[in-house]
Amino acid sequence: IKSKILADATIDSSDEPILLELIDSDSEDLSFTSIKKLSQVNEKKAFEISDKILKKREKEPKLKVSAALKSTSKYLKNNKDASNYQKLESDFIKITQEIIDNPKEQALSDSAVFSLSDLKSKNAFVSLITNENIDRELKVLAVDENPSVLLEILTKNPSEQDIELVVIAMEF
Repeated sequence: IKSKILADATIDSSDEPILLELIDSDSEDLSFTSIKKLSQVNEKKAFEISDKILKKREKEPKLKVSAALKSTSKYLKNNKDASNYQKLESDFIKITQEIIDNPKEQALSDSAVFSLSDLKSKNAFVSLITNENIDRELKVLAVDENPSVLLEILTKNPSEQDIELVVIAMEF
């Protein structure tokens, strides 16, 4: 019930201390919703917390990790001009690939795929299309959700490898 109330509540920056407390709650649903809400009022703080959660994801509840994936993807998508963006993106892609490739983390695999797709970047798209552990249906969804990435690949002096990637993507 608390999670539902929080999900429906109008939150602003004055609620940040409460959200920070709720993120550490024993309730997976409450932690999940709190991370999502914090991402709406303070994207950077939500990213910082999510980064910590993802680094120790084996010890965290699955829903909390799922929210951290979504929060990180949102932050990166909206901050592509950050000076350390390339490193942050690379680290995030590596984490999502580890989740997707690990049979023990199968419960988080779809969330990792959706978070990569939501990133709307060439590197994330390449990692989705080329990973053999991702179901065809999810690759089709990624292609459908990323036409701007495909267009960017084709219009920015594409290499032969880039063109092959787009052809593979379009075959899905």
